[in-house]
Amino acid sequence: MIHAMYQALEGTDVRKTGPAFVLVTGPWGAAMQATVGFPVVPGTKTESVPAGYTLESLPSSPALAMVHQGARNTLAAADTPLFAKAGRAIADGGTRMYVLLDRPDEAGPAGPKTKAVLLLSE
Repeated sequence: MIHAMYQALEGTDVRKTGPAFVLVTGPWGAAMQATVGFPVVPGTKTESVPAGYTLESLPSSPALAMVHQGARNTLAAADTPLFAKAGRAIADGGTRMYVLLDRPDEAGPAGPKTKAVLLLSE
């Protein structure tokens, strides 16, 4: 999905300002709610965005963060220490943002790094 997003934005006026991210609500699994995106230059106009994509502002809130290193398919494991650090159970639910700090093909033997963030304002 991230690769398709980059391809769709080629040749447009949309300029990214940071790494791609995945915003997840609810538990990991086939039916999880996820938003995939990346930050863009302030002032980007809605008409610059290709069909099928939207501009959204993410709410600011207190958060806990850590770096997870390993294959992207092991990101669910980052939930355990994040929720524990917040004194919450995974079953309580919560919104997490996973910021993809490097690409899998550029990562070392330990795997790619991902910043895992648990938003605490819920």
